[in-house]
Amino acid sequence: KKNAQLLKSLGADKFIDYAEYDFTKGKELYDVVYDVASNRKFCEVQRVLTPTGRYITNIASFNSAIAFPLVSPILQVWGFSKVYTHVWVHSSGKDLRVLKELIEYGKIKPVVSATFPLKGAKFAHDFVEGRHSYGKVVLTVE
Repeated sequence: KKNAQLLKSLGADKFIDYAEYDFTKGKELYDVVYDVASNRKFCEVQRVLTPTGRYITNIASFNSAIAFPLVSPILQVWGFSKVYTHVWVHSSGKDLRVLKELIEYGKIKPVVSATFPLKGAKFAHDFVEGRHSYGKVVLTVE
């Protein structure tokens, strides 16, 4: 329930608790499924995407990076216009300045679940590996 409250405070219209409900077996259709944990296959998710829906993961796979982009033009000939892709972050000074401005204007709300001193990096790693993190974990340099 903590995650639901957090996501609603960030502006999410709907939150699905994967531990309680398998959305891929439901009847509702989605424009976008953003799979942060990247624990689904496109074949499972595509069934509940709208005709132009997008399935986005955080981790590049052979299917999202190579296979789907190669096959997609052929599928579009038959009217299949769903998209399977991944988010690939390339940080740059320019991007960080834009993010800084978006945060300052309240357009993006960063979520920090814990802060550890640099000397406590092992504890920070254990915290993340133990799946206790609901946001970013920050190491501070003293």
